[in-house]
Amino acid sequence: MTCNIVETPTQLKMDEMALWLREMYLSQQDEESWVIIVASDIAMNMAALKNFTSGIVFGDDWHFLGSSALNDAPFPVIHQFEFKGDLTMRVGAFAYEFQHADGSPFGVIVTSAYYSDEQWTLTLAALPREHLATWGAFCEMCYKLSSPEERVTIVGGRQTDFVPSIQWDDIILPDEIKSDLFQDVQSFFQRGVGIYNRLQLNPFRKILLAGPPGTGKTMLCNSLALWAIEQGYRAIYVSGADQYGAEFYKVHQALYLAQMSDTPTLIIVEELDAFLEEREGKQKALVLNVLDGVEALKNEHGTLLIATTNYPEAIDVRVLKRPGRLDRIYMIPEIKDRRIAEAMLRKYLGDEWRNEHAAIASEMVDYPGAFIREVVVYALTQMVTNDETEVTLAQLRNSLDKLKTQIDERDQYIGFRVNGKVAEMN
Repeated sequence: MTCNIVETPTQLKMDEMALWLREMYLSQQDEESWVIIVASDIAMNMAALKNFTSGIVFGDDWHFLGSSALNDAPFPVIHQFEFKGDLTMRVGAFAYEFQHADGSPFGVIVTSAYYSDEQWTLTLAALPREHLATWGAFCEMCYKLSSPEERVTIVGGRQTDFVPSIQWDDIILPDEIKSDLFQDVQSFFQRGVGIYNRLQLNPFRKILLAGPPGTGKTMLCNSLALWAIEQGYRAIYVSGADQYGAEFYKVHQALYLAQMSDTPTLIIVEELDAFLEEREGKQKALVLNVLDGVEALKNEHGTLLIATTNYPEAIDVRVLKRPGRLDRIYMIPEIKDRRIAEAMLRKYLGDEWRNEHAAIASEMVDYPGAFIREVVVYALTQMVTNDETEVTLAQLRNSLDKLKTQIDERDQYIGFRVNGKVAEMN
């Protein structure tokens, strides 16, 4: 039997894939007992499939026997891989085989293909209606095997996951900001989700952390991800570090993973302004609809999106100021309090802290936390280089003065350059 498929350069339509499944496979079955469904691409996750062992049981005592490529399909097998060489996802057509503990088998035909230049994929599955629940249990097991609970899943990065390591107690912020932010996150998952569901609303909340570079927004996200994992939640980090950069479709993919989760989910998007810039027409509408919740895929257990930006003024006012698109904006400031500066000095110096070091704290006000960290790192480096046993106040002051001079020279250089040319002073 032949099946003529008309392919376009950037899109394989759903009806073309369904037609192939129907003509090649369902025509040989009782069509009343079989069904074609839009399936999760988690079934194409190579890490999950690799981690399936013969001892893993899901659903009602079912085992996954394996999958094989269908080489007669018009959908070629293509693998994605991360930079360290591991295969991550695949598309193509495959036969998946399952067996019950009593020996009875059943199979599923799965097709997946790219349909856009942004590497969006569409996955369909043809299977017996009576095994829909089993297929769902298989996909859920794939999700669990693809992302160990103690790691943060990365969407769109050079790696697939990472382990967060920063404890909440290690975060140094003004007490009010730190307390309000944590209560906001905790109360949404513990109480807010139930309220959203009771009101028949999508339990999807969006928080923006805004502030100058180096103020600790990344550390905040890392710590909140660790907290979420410790609660048994899922954490997802959206990255622009791969060759495709900061594309908004990655946020949509993260929301899809959240929808597939059976737990509350935290999504982190750093540098939100980069994901939103230069979006026009349909892309702009997608961004706004996702943030409105109209096209945000629903996870009944709750999804919290925490985004960061160094440049809130670069975010479209329709995103920044429209009620509901960003539910709460927290300003993460540079250090405005001597006590905060001293606390950061104590933290970064650790066992090297001496009470005399407190004398320099007031000179670090109005700088970001990253600046204090660099002052300490430079002083510690000088201590080791000079074969000394402790960091003196003089070394800290010398480190502080050098870094301040570098910043002043940088700002002066940037301030008097326009488009790569030195600007004339009037």
